[in-house]
Amino acid sequence: MKKLLALTLLLFAVSGCTVNPVQVAADAAFCSSAESVLQNVNEAYENQVVDSEFLSSAAEFLSGVTEPLSDGLGDDVGNLLEELSSSAPVSESRAAIDELLIDIGNRCEEVGVEFQ
Repeated sequence: MKKLLALTLLLFAVSGCTVNPVQVAADAAFCSSAESVLQNVNEAYENQVVDSEFLSSAAEFLSGVTEPLSDGLGDDVGNLLEELSSSAPVSESRAAIDELLIDIGNRCEEVGVEFQ
């Protein structure tokens, strides 16, 4: 928790603008709790073995936590949800999902949560 507070203060000092500590905390909590789901989505698309029930449960989990997030992370998660619910073949949606997962990982690193 001290690391999160220090990171929030650092972001505030460096950016010169206001940082909403509630959103930073929400982003960090989301990143910590969603890491395994996001990694499983990544692995499923890498292996091109995507089960509709898995996608449904992943989308349900992710959609339940988008509200208090920062705009950037919330938008990335929303876009990921759109891609996951798309009827496009895995081969067509994989690049977009890979890019979104990278963006989400980068945003998580910004709040002190690094994916394995």
